[in-house]
Amino acid sequence: MRIEYLSRKKLKSLLKELENRSEIAREFIEMVSSCETAKIVIYDKFTIYVFDSTPMLFTNSRLGNALAPTLFVLNTLYNTKRLLVLPTVRVDSGAVDPILRGADVMAPGIEHVYRDFDEGHLVAVMEPKERYLIAVGIALMSSTRILESRKGKAVRVASRLNDDVWQACLELARKSGA
Repeated sequence: MRIEYLSRKKLKSLLKELENRSEIAREFIEMVSSCETAKIVIYDKFTIYVFDSTPMLFTNSRLGNALAPTLFVLNTLYNTKRLLVLPTVRVDSGAVDPILRGADVMAPGIEHVYRDFDEGHLVAVMEPKERYLIAVGIALMSSTRILESRKGKAVRVASRLNDDVWQACLELARKSGA
């Protein structure tokens, strides 16, 4: 693990990248841009961006090195403000265990779509009782196509509860008192 502080130039570039992602809620982008401190925590297989002691963004190879909100911040905002930062799909109970073991989200397991999205958009995955989000990934097909076809892989999971990114976020939050 290596820690670097974000330069103003790199922060400006990062904010521009976030603003270009139409699927990310504006409130979230405003939260990131209003933070006073920003650092990057670099691990072997992923990188986490920490703003004001909160692990807010990450990137890894499954995202094609795009930036995505961490499950940590997605769940925090959902459970405190009922804010869904990304378009979200709710899966049925049969899909939860395979996703938590590392499987991608299959279209037949999706029960509901909370905001329309296109192929290539970042998407959050919610468990059936709507208490928390269990994964974040990239849509392999649009929400319309998922609901019409009901077959095939719908979301490539980039991070899920209890994976390395999740554990690192918990550790970073614990250390900083977030």
